[in-house]
Amino acid sequence: GGGLWFLRVVEMATEPPPLFDESDNDEVASDPIAEPAQAANLFDVDLTKEDTPEPVSKDPLLQPPPVEEKSVEEDKPVVEPEPEPVKPKPQSGGFFDDSDSEDPPKEKPITEKVTDDKPANLDSTSEADSGQAKQSAPEEEEEEEEEDAFDVEICVTNPEKVGDGMGAYIAYRIATKTTIPGFKNPEVSVRRRFSDFLGLHSHMAAKYAGQGIIVPPAPEKSAMGMAKIKFSKSEEGGADFIEKRRASLERYLMRTATHPKLRKDPDFINFLEDPSELPKAKETSAVSGAGFMRLVRNVGDSISKMASKMSESDEWFEEKASQFDAMEGHLKKLHKAIETMTNHRKNLAATSTTMGNSVAMLANVEENASISKALSRLSEVEVKIQELHDKQVSKDTFVFGETVRDHVNLITAIKTAFSMREKAFSIWTNAQNTLTKKREQETKLKAAGKQDKLAQAQQEVTEWEEKVDEGQKEFERISKTIKREVNQYEAKKVEEFKNKIVNYLEAIMQLQQELIEQWEGYLPEAKAITA
Repeated sequence: GGGLWFLRVVEMATEPPPLFDESDNDEVASDPIAEPAQAANLFDVDLTKEDTPEPVSKDPLLQPPPVEEKSVEEDKPVVEPEPEPVKPKPQSGGFFDDSDSEDPPKEKPITEKVTDDKPANLDSTSEADSGQAKQSAPEEEEEEEEEDAFDVEICVTNPEKVGDGMGAYIAYRIATKTTIPGFKNPEVSVRRRFSDFLGLHSHMAAKYAGQGIIVPPAPEKSAMGMAKIKFSKSEEGGADFIEKRRASLERYLMRTATHPKLRKDPDFINFLEDPSELPKAKETSAVSGAGFMRLVRNVGDSISKMASKMSESDEWFEEKASQFDAMEGHLKKLHKAIETMTNHRKNLAATSTTMGNSVAMLANVEENASISKALSRLSEVEVKIQELHDKQVSKDTFVFGETVRDHVNLITAIKTAFSMREKAFSIWTNAQNTLTKKREQETKLKAAGKQDKLAQAQQEVTEWEEKVDEGQKEFERISKTIKREVNQYEAKKVEEFKNKIVNYLEAIMQLQQELIEQWEGYLPEAKAITA
């Protein structure tokens, strides 16, 4: 056997060209993939016949076929397992086809899944961390959208005196046109007395003032004004007071109706659309008149006391507190100046009336016909001027003066909201101080080895830790609410002052134009005076 193998090796060494010439000319041209397979089969046959593999590994001429066979076998475990995780059915065909066409597309989906998983995890984490912020942001957007989407118009008209003597009161007709959801009808009309307004404000303040919401202040009571109405026998008694109150009630309802949250309150909706008589409000003196002013002073005192204990860490609140203090002082001075100017206009109107009467009396005794006619015409002009002065007084009071007064009261409401924040801060800090004491007590019990009291102390520490967390959340929530409320107030203030000032100036220009027309109409008659 060894001799035959030796002869075979010599024969193969002497005849290599015919073997490789045939594979290159035929098989490569016909099928390039069949070449390694045929070469491997050829050597597999020769090796199995002799069954002596050791000389093959030592002969350099016989090493290339095993290398090709080894490379094919090594490709099989690498290429075949890759399609299995992606496609459930096994791939058929050549290994080189699988590696060239299938492997690259299979890697791309895997890479995309990895990149998609990371952002997904980040998104889920951010949503979990900022859940509360994402819930409050849509609420603010909805509130802003609702302000633009829904219309509301409230008119307080037809004041009517009901009863006589001490039991007399004034009832007002409230007509509402709105598209706000929650109302049963788009147009409703009810009658309400002044105490009903105070009761509504009491309910709204009890619900929302503690949350940091700026609740519009209720119109003030006036004992002197109502006394004139109750004991007056004429319908004209207290007309100015009734008109002033009517306008203030209308502004109060409109301020409440334009607030994104207050206008959806069931009590407010019921106040505007329930035709039945409301239950009589109790303790209304605490929110109006002298009681209102005492409440304002008490709130101011409590704010100053809390501020002395609270070191403000938020520059926004510190800046706004100073700003509102200064604004309140200047608005009060402006309102006082408007009242002084209004009183002078009233005196001027009264003086015009007196002058007109005096001129008319002089015209009656004047012998010169042309002078008498001119004086009579001048008396008529003075009466018209007196009427124009009265109109100007009304504009000074209701268009300008009452707007300034409303904002003085609104700043008081803002300060009340600030005091609620300081109260929340006080509750939070008190909880922190109590927690510190509870922890110190727990530490002492541990050091003393008093296990019987340690469990109770640990429970108290846990409870106060929860209270501290709740206090912090409440402080942060009310701070955020106040910032949103103040921003809304400042935006509305700019728009309101703009509209009021433009309206006021247009009214002045119109009245001055009418005044000029009166004097221009009288001038020819004055020139017509003859001897």
